[in-house]
Amino acid sequence: MFLKISVLESTIKRLPNSICKLQSLQDLLLFGCWNLKELPKDIKYMINLRLLWVTTHQKCFSMGGIGCLKAL
Repeated sequence: MFLKISVLESTIKRLPNSICKLQSLQDLLLFGCWNLKELPKDIKYMINLRLLWVTTHQKCFSMGGIGCLKAL
C-alpha cells in the first residue's frame, strides 16, 4: 500500500498525526510538498514504512520518530 502526495498538493503545511495509524503503509511519497513544515510526531508507529520520499522545511528528525523505523 502506498500514498503519494505530490506537487499538485504543495500547499500542505502539516500532515495530520492520524496518518500514523496507517501501520500497513509501505511507501509514503511526499516530494514537491515545499510548504510541508514537519512530519507527524508519531511517525514511529508506521512500522511497515520502507520508503519515505519527502521534501520538508524540517531541519532535524527525532531519533524517537524516524529513527525508530527499522524497515526504512
